[in-house]
Amino acid sequence: MIIKENPEDFVVKEILKLKGGNGKYAYFLMKKRNWNTLNAIEELSRRLRIPFKSFGYAGNKDKNAVTEQHISMFNVTEDRVDWIRVKDIWLTFLGYGFEPISLGSLEGNDFEIVVKDIDGIGKIEFVANYFDEQRFSKNNIEIGKMIVKRQFKEMCKKLELKVEKNDYIGTLRKLGIRRLQFYLHSYQSWLWNLVLSKHLEQFKHFKVKYSHGNFVFLHERIKNIDLPLINFNTKFKDKEIEKEYNEVMKKEGIGKVDFLIREIPELVTEGISRKAFIGVNWDSVGYDKEKREAKVKFYLPKGSYATIVLKKATNRKSF
Repeated sequence: MIIKENPEDFVVKEILKLKGGNGKYAYFLMKKRNWNTLNAIEELSRRLRIPFKSFGYAGNKDKNAVTEQHISMFNVTEDRVDWIRVKDIWLTFLGYGFEPISLGSLEGNDFEIVVKDIDGIGKIEFVANYFDEQRFSKNNIEIGKMIVKRQFKEMCKKLELKVEKNDYIGTLRKLGIRRLQFYLHSYQSWLWNLVLSKHLEQFKHFKVKYSHGNFVFLHERIKNIDLPLINFNTKFKDKEIEKEYNEVMKKEGIGKVDFLIREIPELVTEGISRKAFIGVNWDSVGYDKEKREAKVKFYLPKGSYATIVLKKATNRKSF
């Protein structure tokens, strides 16, 4: 399967409701090509000479794609932004409001994708709600684990950061809390994937390899569950899930308490849960047998990965 051969092959449009008003937050639609969200905002922050923390956004979008998402800027006017020109980033002013844009603002995403080098595609009704590889990048899991294990010196070395007076924590803080949280969340997300895969192996399934393990997909629906991302204060409703998490954490050499990062308390966030399965709302599916290529359109709720849908839908065992 080939996806994202060109950015135009993977188009994402954010679905979000904005509450307007005469507030201090300026809202923009940011269309970008070949930029991930963090780097795009970092560039806008540099050009506008305003802190990164002044920006609000509802989620991270991939680099190798054409994406549309909403961003907010605190105490910034339309005129101040109007002159900004960044290659492959386009901003459209939407108005002002009283609240920053955040993950809670997002409803979901519409996808238009070209999938190449496939032998068919199934219009699947549901999929396991895994985090996909773009969540982890090359080293994010390893770096996130270093945070949990307090390996701050090794983390600075891995990130090739210049450290003065052995102040490793101070050096890491200069990266910004959002970036550090992204590393930590990547590790939590990978652990979530491991536990869900382990849980689903007891049912009729098939596996698809990825760079950090295997995705276990089911042929038939089972009862949906809320699966927590492990945190220092996670409380388990399901004893089986608790047992599976404990087995995974024991193998990793960590425990729940390790996610209480007292050295950098700003990193600590409230525990959240994620549905183990999501439904797929298809708009259209077209397959060209000669080209071995499909063009698909579908909608997913926030936080879910279109690439996970494609990995199941293009596997022969799913159709």
